Amino acid sequence: MFRQALINVLSNAIRHAAVGSEIGIGVTTAPDHVEIHVHNAGEPIPAQHLPYLFDRFYQADAARQHGAGQGTGLGLSIVAAIMEMHGGTVQITSTPVAGTTVTMRFPRLARVDGGEGYGGGIARCLISNGAAARTHGAGTT
Repeated sequence: MFRQALINVLSNAIRHAAVGSEIGIGVTTAPDHVEIHVHNAGEPIPAQHLPYLFDRFYQADAARQHGAGQGTGLGLSIVAAIMEMHGGTVQITSTPVAGTTVTMRFPRLARVDGGEGYGGGIARCLISNGAAARTHGAGTT
């Protein structure tokens, strides 16, 4: 299910990214949770839409409904449902200067082998002609 949530978030990030821009994927860890951040520098989402983005069938731009390559407004509601099933949360921030970031926060689970957990990492994807072209500088610690 985690994979589906990430696919939905990445699909939106790619769909709404500016041509030639990068999609950033980051992981941060804390003693009690792990966060996955997906960022794009596309056109910002107007503030009045942010509270409704996780509602089923909600689309911020009515002009984009049912266009080529556009979704049905279910993707982020599915992400929210998956996060709830995992005991986590999801939020979106969007500003003209910083761009749009989706943060999925999962509670940390104890590792079976008694280890201390996993480190963070970041990956970037270059957007070319509206599609993911290649991956840049993926790394984990």
